[in-house]
Amino acid sequence: MNKKPDTCRTVVLRGTVSGEELRKKYIDIPRYGAMCTHCPNYGKCWTCPPYDFDPMEIWDRCEEAELLALQIFPETPEDREWAARDVRSCLAPYRTAVDEEIARMEENTPHSRRLNAGKCCLCRDCTRAEGKPCRFPRETRYSLESLGAAVGALTEEILHTPLRWGKEGQPPEYFVLVGALLREREDA
Repeated sequence: MNKKPDTCRTVVLRGTVSGEELRKKYIDIPRYGAMCTHCPNYGKCWTCPPYDFDPMEIWDRCEEAELLALQIFPETPEDREWAARDVRSCLAPYRTAVDEEIARMEENTPHSRRLNAGKCCLCRDCTRAEGKPCRFPRETRYSLESLGAAVGALTEEILHTPLRWGKEGQPPEYFVLVGALLREREDA
């Protein structure tokens, strides 16, 4: 079954957090950077750590972050089975929708930077693994987690929706895809 699930119910979640609160409560680059080392994309994708810059530079310019998330509920047995078997394919159209909306927000907001709802999806195979420069450096965007943000805490405390995790062969009750628009200080 390689169709888009048309029975998944979705809920859009939005919230804002000041740059100051974000830095104090939700950014821990050493902690989340260490977690990234266990990911198969670590060092293999230009939008994944380790970076040749300090991610704190991005957070220090942030005056306010607007979180945009999509909560996805696979409601039919067929969609739950598909989500358990191939979560990436199941969530792909929703991930695209979140990233496109954040891109529109960025386009309409001066002095802003978007953070996508996961790793870069522009290329099938990232050139970083080959030691080559990024093909689309102006279009690539980082994710919250790759820059050291506590996505679970942000989702629970700002969006009032805790993350859920599935069990072997069973998807969670719902999925949450989270991106953000960072409004930068004008003096940054």
